[in-house]
Amino acid sequence: MYPGQLAFDENTSDFQTHDDHLPLATFGADAWPHVRLPDSATVTQLTDAWSRWLGSHTLAIRRKAILTEVGIRAMAGAYQNPAKWNGIGQPTIVTRIQANWFRALCGAVQREHIGGIYWWEVSFDADPTRPQVFWSDPFTYIGRPAQGVVNTCFKKLASASKF
Repeated sequence: MYPGQLAFDENTSDFQTHDDHLPLATFGADAWPHVRLPDSATVTQLTDAWSRWLGSHTLAIRRKAILTEVGIRAMAGAYQNPAKWNGIGQPTIVTRIQANWFRALCGAVQREHIGGIYWWEVSFDADPTRPQVFWSDPFTYIGRPAQGVVNTCFKKLASASKF
């Protein structure tokens, strides 16, 4: 028998089905909710949308959940379909979209008592001292305002004894 801890990760749609009977101390949930908000949405509107999506689960489930693959493209229209990979061509990068999504997520995680966050995406071959090389990737947040949001979020959550 394996003595370590096994990991389990649900897709966004599976997490939405309210699986309250997972026999695990913790589990991952790919977090790609379609919030259907315009690019002009405020951080408050985005936080409320995240909270509605997360808050539909019991507190016990929320505390066990680690939100995985939490990311969004830094481009117009991303709030409507944050997981979209294909068919985006050469996008115009809009860093505000990504930074506001991350700010909102951090607020909702704290508000809804979520167990953890796995921020996404950073390429394994990205050099943090030369992030510009990867800026054509709309998902990366290294060297963009969203990187500072992630840093601030972890400090905020750690000071609240969340993790």
